[in-house]
Amino acid sequence: MLAHAGHISKMPLLFSLENNMKLCPMIFQALWEHKNPLLQLPHIDEDILKYINSKYHVKTLDKLVRLDEADKKKCFLSLTEK
Repeated sequence: MLAHAGHISKMPLLFSLENNMKLCPMIFQALWEHKNPLLQLPHIDEDILKYINSKYHVKTLDKLVRLDEADKKKCFLSLTEK
């Protein structure tokens, strides 16, 4: 659009657009695309993530939400309400 409006001299290449589409979510989520999305949650670090994954086989937010309440409490027992 910018090239058609005369604001830039030539159209960007397709791989540039693809890279921008990948980069924007990483900036907003403050997370590399190869990292686990659970790291976006407050107070979750690599150690807690390893524990949750080994004990409850949870790798996604969807699986975490689907855990029953008792298991969720056990997952985050080490976290405080600070």
